[in-house]
Amino acid sequence: MPYGSENKERQEFFTKMCLENTVYLKTGGDCYEDWSNYREEVLKKAQGAYLLTVVWAQIANVLIRKTTIASIFDWYRLTSNRFMLWSIISEIIIIVILVYVPGLNTVFLMDGPDPRHAACAVWIIPLLLGWDEARKWICRKYKNGTVYKMTVF
Repeated sequence: MPYGSENKERQEFFTKMCLENTVYLKTGGDCYEDWSNYREEVLKKAQGAYLLTVVWAQIANVLIRKTTIASIFDWYRLTSNRFMLWSIISEIIIIVILVYVPGLNTVFLMDGPDPRHAACAVWIIPLLLGWDEARKWICRKYKNGTVYKMTVF
């Protein structure tokens, strides 16, 4: 089959598929423009969601790294470093502004996902904290164990 006819078949297939899609078809027939706009919109939301998830993971990371084997759930230990707490609060404020403030998020080519979906990324904090608290508990219980030797430096 010649290259041109295969390409034409493919183009007809995707044009038909595009016209049948109601998710992003808004102009009533310009598939290329609608697909480009839809792709750009989804990409911006994905970039915003990615950045939010990275920030949440780094917040969990700073809390995990606060102690080597002692539990972070001691109120004094958690609140004793005011600079760290203000840094976390500042980081949350900055990321919300970068992702959700109209105009500013356009400069950074991102858009905030629906707040319900953005809140879903917060699951990473308790997951990482729980995982590390389990490791710390094992290290406290078995001070000469393999987990202690491999994870405490």
